[in-house]
Formats: sequence, C-alpha cells, structure tokens
Amino acid sequence: MTILLGTDKSETNLGGDRATFIGNLGQYGGVAPVNSRAGCGSATCVPWLNTSLFLPVAQTVVGTFGNVGKGAFRGPGKFNVDTGVIKNFVPFSKHEDLRMQLRGEFFNVLNHSQFNDPDVTRNDGNFGGIYGAADPRIIQLAVKIFF
Repeated sequence: MTILLGTDKSETNLGGDRATFIGNLGQYGGVAPVNSRAGCGSATCVPWLNTSLFLPVAQTVVGTFGNVGKGAFRGPGKFNVDTGVIKNFVPFSKHEDLRMQLRGEFFNVLNHSQFNDPDVTRNDGNFGGIYGAADPRIIQLAVKIFF
C-alpha cells in the first residue's frame, strides 16, 4: 500500500503527494502490531495502520512531497481457495452426439474472511481503517447440454 497525503502540499497540482512518516525505521513498512492500530470511527471498521506514525496534514510543510515510498506498507493478506467439479454424461448410448455436463463451481471454499486494503488517504477521517471485505463463499451449479 502507498500512503497518500490526500491534498496537494507539494503545489504540483497532481494530487498524489505521499504522506510523511515520522516513526523510527523499525516501524516503517509491514504491518502494525494489533495494540497500536487505529483509524476506526465506527463499529463497522477494522483498524489496520498505526496512524500516529504519519504527520498530520495540518503539520505538513507546503512545498514538500512526503517520504513514504510506493508500496511500502502491507495490507491484510489474501487467502483464497476456488475449485470446480465437472462430470460428463452420455444419457443415450445410441446418440453419442448428445452429451450432458454437470458442473459445480465453488469460490472461497473455506469461507475465509478476506479484508480489503485500509483507507490510505491521510486527510480522510477513515484513514487506517478497513471498511469492506471480499465476497463470502459462493457456490454455483450448472447443467450444460451439447448437441
């Protein structure tokens, strides 16, 4: 994840300024310890970043770009297992040109929670919190007829 400032402090009119990291080097990148995470203002949020490690927008010096590198921090990992089962049938032995296929497709078979990346914009009230997740387990069945 790339932590953005969310405002144009560099005065380049590009709007992609990065945040300024003010923690020590041991805290740079990676994942924040659970007891230091913040960034949630509601019950429907999971805190992910230690928001105190980034200089507030009001204290950021005009004409600077920030020092956070692109992709320097990690979001929650993805763990997904998809699978499919297919069975072919020939229902009439005299008509081999007529075939039937039964399919079952399973997405996120283990129904593991897969959280989205947190909000990475510093001037946003949601900064550092995760507000969504990927789809739960999905199962779809199909019958295909070939003739």
